[in-house]
Amino acid sequence: MKINIGRLDIVTYNDKDKEIGKKQYKFIKKLDRDREISRYVPTDVKGTLLASKSVERIEDGYAFLIEKDGKPIGFIQIYSNFRNIYLINYGIGRQYRKKGYGTLLLEETSRYLLDNVNCNGVRLNILEDNIGSNLCALNAGFTLGKTVSKCINTYEKMK
Repeated sequence: MKINIGRLDIVTYNDKDKEIGKKQYKFIKKLDRDREISRYVPTDVKGTLLASKSVERIEDGYAFLIEKDGKPIGFIQIYSNFRNIYLINYGIGRQYRKKGYGTLLLEETSRYLLDNVNCNGVRLNILEDNIGSNLCALNAGFTLGKTVSKCINTYEKMK
């Protein structure tokens, strides 16, 4: 699956094309070893990305690779709750951080979900000490909502 969401593409892991699959798998392994991602993202990045290879629609709720000009730069995990509010976890590869990709990813993914999927809103739960992701959420037009717990900020974009 490949969905263009603006300047970025959301893609599933491709194990059918050996060249693409090898490049993607190498990047997935880097993400899996990244201590910042493992500290802030509550999921098995590698396992979830590899399991998504047969997903057909973004709203089916798996993790996807994010590509810019055919190069993997990060991942996003998208899932919905019973009120059609989509929750997002994401991570940007170390070499692509502090270049605006986190903000771009949140802007374009939230716009895509709100405009093209049965979606009432998009929500992010970000640890307070994850300064980069908190700034990305604000820069992408998310509003700081209710604090879920003492150390987690909740951001929303609603229809």
